[in-house]
Amino acid sequence: MLARLERWRLPGVPPQPLSATEINRRDAYEERAAILEYDAGLTREEAERLAWDEVMGEDTCREEWEW
Repeated sequence: MLARLERWRLPGVPPQPLSATEINRRDAYEERAAILEYDAGLTREEAERLAWDEVMGEDTCREEWEW
């Protein structure tokens, strides 16, 4: 479980645990993507993109958030 909550870091740099806010945003993103994919009939890629924009904001780069 702890490994799942750790953020990816560069080699040689110890992983940092996610904050409660980061965990909540991640969970909201995953839930929203699942709802969009299932209920709206979107592809997984489309659902994840829309969920990201809704939860994280369009100006937030996905590559900065590695879970």
